[in-house]
Amino acid sequence: MTGNRLAVSIIVPCYNAENFIGRGISSIIHQTCPDWELILIDDGSTDSTAVICQKAAAEDKRVHFVEQKNQGVSAARNAGLDMAKGQYVMFMDSDDYVSPDILAFTLREADKYDADIVMVGHNRVEKNGRIHSDSAHWINTENSAKIKEDILLNRLPNFVWGKLYKKSLWDNIRMPVGQIMEDLYIMPEVFYKARRVILRKDPYYYYSHENEHSIMSEAGTHYIRRKYDHFLAWENHEGIANQYNNQEASLLCAQKSMRSVVRALSLDAGVCALSDAERNYGLQYIRKSSALLPFHICVLRDMLLSNHRRLLKLFGKIQRVLIERQQRRRARRG
Repeated sequence: MTGNRLAVSIIVPCYNAENFIGRGISSIIHQTCPDWELILIDDGSTDSTAVICQKAAAEDKRVHFVEQKNQGVSAARNAGLDMAKGQYVMFMDSDDYVSPDILAFTLREADKYDADIVMVGHNRVEKNGRIHSDSAHWINTENSAKIKEDILLNRLPNFVWGKLYKKSLWDNIRMPVGQIMEDLYIMPEVFYKARRVILRKDPYYYYSHENEHSIMSEAGTHYIRRKYDHFLAWENHEGIANQYNNQEASLLCAQKSMRSVVRALSLDAGVCALSDAERNYGLQYIRKSSALLPFHICVLRDMLLSNHRRLLKLFGKIQRVLIERQQRRRARRG
């Protein structure tokens, strides 16, 4: 299928992953398809991740290792895309691993259906070692339009991993640096650029929750940033829906955008984790949107537009306390 061209470039951003990265590297080295290169981008790790990656590169010429200053996962993936020489690309996170047949299977499906993207299912690996399939309820399909809309509306997960892409799809597309929700932001752009997409629910990818931590554990402001980046991602989805004249999808994306930006700005009241420019951009979006919203979101929206500072600070504090309690309960259950 690939002639003399390298088949697949697997891109792995790495940051302080010493407990897991060896497993992920091994899962690539033991692929039944040998025609690959593995690009390991160390994003300023402070543990032994770089040593493990360097050792792998020294032992197998198909493994390439690059170090960069800490810039975030998007910058690391972009660096990998700039280096990639394969006809196809695949992404893997540093604490995840894959089935030994993932490359052989996805390449075979891509060739059989002349597909630009082959999306496969995934298993979730829990802290206690339990493994279960998150994709068992998916339906195998070659219906490209349906898959694209399901990605647009996040009915299928917008993770960048678990998919084989023709590398040409990423020409002039790169991950948004500095955003937490980079996968959600960029996936519709890539999928709608594809001519043909197929979906297979078989779990060839293993998604690790072994190292999962609370989204509130780094700082209370992390959740605010996450919600704001949700807004930016859904706003981008809304724009793509409009570009392809999908009115129903546009309305649904607008509702998700509004819920996210209202939540982010109300949580930020009294904290100021967001910049003035970000806050003003969010308010500008709220003013122009006519999305239908639940009553409590409408109340918060009106408070934001009226700039009721005391009430906003009170509601923001209440919401933050509730979220922190929820996260502590989840941590105890974990």
